[in-house]
Amino acid sequence: MKQKSVLIMRLKDSEQFYRKNNSFFKLMFANSISRFGDSIDMVAFAWLTYQITNSETWSAIVVGVNQLVTILCQPIVGSIVENINKKKVVVIADFSRFAVIGIFVFLYRIGVTNPVILVCFTVTVSFIETFRVPAGVAIIPILLEKEDYDRGIAANNTISKTFELIGLVSVASLIACLGADGVIFIDAITFLISGGIIITIRYNESKILERAKENYLRMTLDGVRFLKKQKKLLLICLICALINACVIPFDSLQASYITHYFEGKVEILSAISITISVGMIIGAAIYRFIAPKYSELTILTMGGGGIGIFYAICSLIIKINRGEYTMVTRVAILLISSLLVGISLAIMNNCVQIFFIKEIKQEFLARISSISTTVTTAFSPLAAFGIGWLASIFDTATVLAICAGVIMVSFLGLGYRMKRLVKK
Repeated sequence: MKQKSVLIMRLKDSEQFYRKNNSFFKLMFANSISRFGDSIDMVAFAWLTYQITNSETWSAIVVGVNQLVTILCQPIVGSIVENINKKKVVVIADFSRFAVIGIFVFLYRIGVTNPVILVCFTVTVSFIETFRVPAGVAIIPILLEKEDYDRGIAANNTISKTFELIGLVSVASLIACLGADGVIFIDAITFLISGGIIITIRYNESKILERAKENYLRMTLDGVRFLKKQKKLLLICLICALINACVIPFDSLQASYITHYFEGKVEILSAISITISVGMIIGAAIYRFIAPKYSELTILTMGGGGIGIFYAICSLIIKINRGEYTMVTRVAILLISSLLVGISLAIMNNCVQIFFIKEIKQEFLARISSISTTVTTAFSPLAAFGIGWLASIFDTATVLAICAGVIMVSFLGLGYRMKRLVKK
């Protein structure tokens, strides 16, 4: 009887949580649909990029350009977004991405795509996303009650990762049936659905838009000054910048890595993404047990070091030779290490999201989110262009080995310096 009572109480609590935050749940469902699209696009676009360019260097350039647009546009765009209706921004951005991706797929189908068109497409989509990202972050505290931040954000991350996992499980089959370009068009359709769902959300943003006529440049500079004063926030942004740069080598070289060392099987690339997503679901679920025991600085530093170990494993496993079991052994080790990286990434992601929403006032959230995004992606274009240069000299495995060494040394040094600075 006691267990039944506990279950009934939990069900009632969940029902009350849903009713109180009904609009947030619509946003969460829209985000989950778009995450499904992003997950299949992540594999398909990397594969398509390598097919169009047939070059590790061009693949790295595409990734670098994507990050560079964020750095150049995000700070001022965040101030603009802060002063206009967030829902409209999100809806227009989703519909715009649908249109741009549709045009790109059409150009690919008629056979006129080349590396230059690919870069132009990347720039356009990245620019649209500089509006969508801060608006999507800033709308969360408007729709979600303050006392429900932890629960709501954790639920959003878990459900989004579940949809992402579904996409990754199905992407290899989808590419086999529809081709990489067909899968990318499915991604475009998810943006259309996401925008349609968000249109139905109702809320009052009039109070937040009272300062709509303020000067955007002055607001951005005020945000920069605010960030400089928040030493803990700035430290986390710097560590996140290094973490983001650490992800670039895999993003740039994944298609080449699978082509050269795993017989070009797109299923293995999909399997890596699946295990990372499973790890992120596990990481999101266990975060609440880890957060009270460790500081944000410790969580981010240890997680970043784990990424370096992952690259070292990627570089070393290609030397394994066990006869007929060689490929099986390599894949098994790669998937286990991918799972652990996914757990680390999810814990770091939850840590940063909750810290931002708790520590920054709602009316400053879009602005500071944009500026911090610029800071945290500052190293990424340099990393991408550096990877492209290294790939023109060394083979993929050697590039990954170099990255592993640089990442681990960087995190050991940065973690030590940050710890001393925090003590002061």
